[in-house]
Amino acid sequence: MKSIWQHQTNAHHWTIDRRESLLSMGSGKTRAVIELLRSWQPKRVLVCCPKSVIPVWLKRVTMWGLDSRVLLLNQGSSAKTIKQLIQALPDTTPLIGVVNYESVWRLPLIEGPQWDVLVYDGVHRLKRHSGNTSRWAARMNAKNPTAKKLQLSGTLLARSILSAYRAIESPECQTFRFSWTCYRCQNSYSHTQMTGMILRWLNADGFSEKFNTTTFQVNTTDVIALPEKAHETIDVELSAKETATVGRSDASRSSCTRRRWSGAIRKGRPRTMPGDGDCGPTTTRGSQTMMCGCSEKYFLEGCYD
Repeated sequence: MKSIWQHQTNAHHWTIDRRESLLSMGSGKTRAVIELLRSWQPKRVLVCCPKSVIPVWLKRVTMWGLDSRVLLLNQGSSAKTIKQLIQALPDTTPLIGVVNYESVWRLPLIEGPQWDVLVYDGVHRLKRHSGNTSRWAARMNAKNPTAKKLQLSGTLLARSILSAYRAIESPECQTFRFSWTCYRCQNSYSHTQMTGMILRWLNADGFSEKFNTTTFQVNTTDVIALPEKAHETIDVELSAKETATVGRSDASRSSCTRRRWSGAIRKGRPRTMPGDGDCGPTTTRGSQTMMCGCSEKYFLEGCYD
């Protein structure tokens, strides 16, 4: 492994003997994958990535001298793509097929052959467990039970911890060993009548522990380009229309009516909302944060991990 950074070497060593793993932000993902393929020497590799990233794979494989054919499965119509794949499969020399998330589920022929390695580049694209591409990935995992699976993502938790389900958990990739329903119930508490509305998050420590069993993470001291972890408060002014949308009437704004806001603010970090002196401060109970007050400003707390 010449001309490879130490953190990429660490990612290689961490992943080499695992059947399923995920490489996160700052780990030099593409280079690490190419070195893994050089070590594993698979015959057939399928890379699924965003359309804009497809040329990058061709360039990187060529640049870093991996002895494999690269077949870009995004050239022309579906019929042309299928024809290209049919012509390429009989050749027994190593093959890397590269396809994009937007169209892969429309190409059932890809599900036919056995693949030795499945690479999901930008796996956060699979955040909707019921989406067409997510269901395609589940089928691919099921039809290739012996294949090594590599997931790459710099923004795995695109919206919440529920976004990670398809990436590192499915009926075929048993990281957490839950179905989607069980996974959601284990990690979130939903509104009784509107199941899509998350009131609070649960089991954060358990999620983190299990997440770390399959995910290689780089320390900020290893990679200069990684942002520092941040914890910030953002003031947001609401217009009259926005205020009405969140259900605040003129009467509630004119009086110090206590209101409750359940949010995904980090556990154990209570905040006091500025406003009238009679308004109550933020209180924290377990992993649920309650905001009480009548300030015209909402305070959102974000964490970059």
